[in-house]
Amino acid sequence: MKELNLTKAEVKALRARLDSELSADPAVVQRVSKGNFVDVPVTFKRIAEEWASDKKAATEADKAAREKIAAGSLAGFQSGPGEMPEIPASTYDSWDATEDAFAKALAGAR
Repeated sequence: MKELNLTKAEVKALRARLDSELSADPAVVQRVSKGNFVDVPVTFKRIAEEWASDKKAATEADKAAREKIAAGSLAGFQSGPGEMPEIPASTYDSWDATEDAFAKALAGAR
């Protein structure tokens, strides 16, 4: 249990879950009451693997969210005005075309 680095609340929850799953089957209860604990490690392993996969999924989701935010942020403070995005000269004839090209250039300038 010490190697898992679980909090006291997690240990209590793990024991409660193990107890509830073992007590759900009368045959398991009978074996355990006679001193045969063969079902305990199997059930514990299944619960521990489920918890580990849940923690891993949550960690991966947090990591993906951080990377998404980092990809859209600036690397640091700019000391002056930034570079103007490149707008094709063919869009200068129409105000709407120039606006669309400028918006696309700004979206790609992250």
